Amino acid sequence: MTVDDTQWPRFQVFKQDRLDVPFENVGSVHAPDAEMALQNARDVFVRRPDCAGLWVVPAEAILEESGRVPTAGGEESQGGGTASTEAFLVFVKQDQSGTHIYRGQVEAPSPTHALILARSSLDDPDRPGIVWWVCPARAVVRSEPDEAESMFGPARGKLYRQPGYYRADSMMRAIKARRRREQDEASE
Repeated sequence: MTVDDTQWPRFQVFKQDRLDVPFENVGSVHAPDAEMALQNARDVFVRRPDCAGLWVVPAEAILEESGRVPTAGGEESQGGGTASTEAFLVFVKQDQSGTHIYRGQVEAPSPTHALILARSSLDDPDRPGIVWWVCPARAVVRSEPDEAESMFGPARGKLYRQPGYYRADSMMRAIKARRRREQDEASE
């Protein structure tokens, strides 16, 4: 038995903080199916109230490109242009410290062709993408806008405290000082 046999499939999670900003990748979750992945994503990534929507995508449905995109040819040029197309979502990472942000959608006959189209039509010449992801739109499971309040509302009532609130350093110093006193008293 390998580790892969004991792991649920991995789903990439995309979160939209407000309706006027694009979805961006916030991490991944493991789940037995997409609906459970959406619930897990909510529990893991919506701990603060800013969330307008979540998307989850099976990791194996994402094609990544971090170098030169192949030119049109090969599988894309075969078939005399009769290949059916489908919608692909495009995500771009623009710098090493950033994350993948939703850039738009293209219609293409394959993921490789979708990358070619995305680079030619959705790249920003002022801030070119360094890593591109495409995935079929049909692979995305989305939170429903009319369920946003019931899905994300409970997080608004949760109190969030920065780690400094707990004063762990001063508590640890007090514990250590008390132990030293007890050791000193025991040795006398």
